[in-house]
Amino acid sequence: MIKKSILLFCFIFCYHISAQNIKFPDYGHIRTGVINDADGYVNVRQGKNSSSKIIARINKNDEFKFALPEAENEKWTLVKTTLNEVGYVYFNRIYELRKDNCADQVELIDQTWEHTRGGFGSRTIDSIPPNLKEISLNISQKNRAKINKQLSCALENIDLFENNNTEKTLKFTQKTYKTSQNANVVVTEYYDSYSENLGTVISIIENGEMESYAYYGYLSSITIYALKKVDGYYRLYGNLEGSPGDCYGGNFTLELINKSWVYKFEYYEFNG
Repeated sequence: MIKKSILLFCFIFCYHISAQNIKFPDYGHIRTGVINDADGYVNVRQGKNSSSKIIARINKNDEFKFALPEAENEKWTLVKTTLNEVGYVYFNRIYELRKDNCADQVELIDQTWEHTRGGFGSRTIDSIPPNLKEISLNISQKNRAKINKQLSCALENIDLFENNNTEKTLKFTQKTYKTSQNANVVVTEYYDSYSENLGTVISIIENGEMESYAYYGYLSSITIYALKKVDGYYRLYGNLEGSPGDCYGGNFTLELINKSWVYKFEYYEFNG
C-alpha cells in the first residue's frame, strides 16, 4: 500500500512538473499573434482542452508568439507570452499579426479557415459576382503620393507615375475601377523580371480620399474581382498565386476593420 502511494505521488508530481515545463519550439512555423475574442482576453491552458488548468491570460492587443498546428484538424495551438508562459490556446481565438514596414497599417490573418494544410474552403473564385468596372480615373497628387509611398518603399523611391526607362527590369501597370457603391479601386502592380517578383498595391478611394490600401509582395499573379461594403466595412475579394508569408495560391477575402486589414484565405498551401 505504501509502495502504491509512493508511485501515485510520483506520477502526479512528475506530471505536474512536465505540464509546467511545456517547451515552445525554437523553429518551424512560428508567428506573432494577437487575440481574436469578443471577451477581450483568452486563457492560456496547460493542456489541449477547455477544462485544463489556466496558467496565463492574454489580453486584447497583447502580442505573443504561436506555433501553427502541425496536424490538419488540430484545434489548439502552442503559445508563448511576453512573460515566457507557455501553454495552449484555441486556434480560432488567434489572429496572426503583421506590421507592414511600408504602410501605416496592421494586417491580421484570420486563422479560422477549415484546413491548415491544403484543402479547399467554401468559396470558388466564381461564387462572388465581379462588380469592378474599369474606368479612367484622375488620381490626385495627394493620393498619387500615398500609392507611390507603398511601392517605393521596396523599390528605392521610384515614381510609378513617371517614365522608368532607366529601370529596364521593371514593368508597371495601373488600372482603376469603380463599384456600384461609389468607391474606386486603384490596382498598381510592378513586375521585376530579374527576380520574377510581382508586387501589388490595392488602394480604395472614396469621395476623392484614399481610405486604405493593402500591399502584396512576392507574387506570381493576383486578380481583384469584387469590392463590397458590408455593415460599413469594405470587403475585397480576389485570387492570388505566390508567396505572401507562407501561403501559395488561393482565393482570399480582405475585410477592412478599423483601418486594419483582416485576411482570410479560403484555400492555400504552404510553400515548402
